[in-house]
Amino acid sequence: MRRYTNPYNEKSRQAKIQICNFATLLFRMRYFLEIAYDGKEYAGWQRQPNAITVQEVIEDRLSKLFGQTVAITGAGRTDAGVHAKQLFAHFDSDTIEDLENLMYRLNSFLPTDIAINSILPVQENA
Repeated sequence: MRRYTNPYNEKSRQAKIQICNFATLLFRMRYFLEIAYDGKEYAGWQRQPNAITVQEVIEDRLSKLFGQTVAITGAGRTDAGVHAKQLFAHFDSDTIEDLENLMYRLNSFLPTDIAINSILPVQENA
């Protein structure tokens, strides 16, 4: 038995999906993290398959706070054991209403040798 599909409903459904996808794009933002860390316990900044890195720790904590995978991109990198007074990284997310609260929660969740000094909303091409 063939099922009748109303073309108007299908077009309407597709239009709603497109609007939802467009709205999602509108509310995505890029955020810069200003990070400082003592690298003594880490194999550098950049994620590596068999070692703990600063990037991995921050991504893990952000992902747990947001309840979804969050990838961050660093503006530089350091070798194993090297410290950073100021390193910037960015991540993309839905609009975050309270950045101070997020920074407080993230710093509370991070080990004491990694600190987020600021979270800044920026343009998506930054």
